[in-house]
Amino acid sequence: MSQTAQKKLRRRKGIVRYYNERKGYGIIDGGDGRDILVYKKDLDFLTLLDTGDEVDYEIKNSERGQRAINVKICRDVLFRSPTYSIKGRFFSSSNVS
Repeated sequence: MSQTAQKKLRRRKGIVRYYNERKGYGIIDGGDGRDILVYKKDLDFLTLLDTGDEVDYEIKNSERGQRAINVKICRDVLFRSPTYSIKGRFFSSSNVS
């Protein structure tokens, strides 16, 4: 395999700076000053991204620039505690009784 092909397959790490499940896309901060787009269609159906998640991914070039593919969360997230808003005050399920 050539060095160019190996470089394309190399996994990179980044932090999810923004992700909107409803719109189906988000932005990963690649750490090198570039923002990488991530689309819902490039995620495993069980992967739920959230702002601040550390992810690793591969880069694919498209007509609109680079995008992340084969995105995986670096840490295991088995359960996300939902946050509730009551009259402007935020509570997580761990502090609501």
